[in-house]
Amino acid sequence: MDRPTKGTFRLAGREFPEVTWYKDPGLRKAYICLMFVVLTSATNGFDGSMVNGLQSLEVWQEHFNYPKGSLLGLFACIMSVGSLVALPVVPYTADILGRRWGIIIGCLIMLLGVALQGISINFRMFIAARFFLGFGVAIAHGASPLLITELVHPQHRAIFTTIYNITWYAGSIIAAWVTYGTNNIDNNWSWRIPSILQAAPSLIQLTFIFFVPESPRFLISKA
Repeated sequence: MDRPTKGTFRLAGREFPEVTWYKDPGLRKAYICLMFVVLTSATNGFDGSMVNGLQSLEVWQEHFNYPKGSLLGLFACIMSVGSLVALPVVPYTADILGRRWGIIIGCLIMLLGVALQGISINFRMFIAARFFLGFGVAIAHGASPLLITELVHPQHRAIFTTIYNITWYAGSIIAAWVTYGTNNIDNNWSWRIPSILQAAPSLIQLTFIFFVPESPRFLISKA
């Protein structure tokens, strides 16, 4: 396929004039707001590293009586189980309530999971908390990419979806360093701190989500 003419981009086999987003006040505001939407992926990435990091903490192992065998396997997979259970709910949440409310509901459920995780008194409670985390992240994860792709200019969709995926690694790296940093704390806060910090992306999203416009596609479907 021929390269597009200079100053244009190609979409669906047609060429359109390129748009400079930072010169357009509407796009500029929308893109700044959407940076809070991409944080859904960071929550997932944070969890991926934290799960491994916690198992290296002696205090965590001692507090939960050195979990092993099938119980440890359940701990590793329960977040995915929560996400699978949530799958039938995800499309209805985004299509009936809206993309923004999908993110809000997902974040609230994740915060419930984080709270239970941070105060867990036994391993089964910790596992149950992670089920709620998986359930919530599936709902938010189902709505966030929709809101992003339906709000950004077609020229910038690939860039924004790439940013969304990159934040997974940002969350993962932060969790790895946080868990490494709390390794020297000789009490339960060595695992409670990373567990509670997992709430940060959801709290930020809940704070700023109402500054993000609702998806035009969703609004038209309800007209």
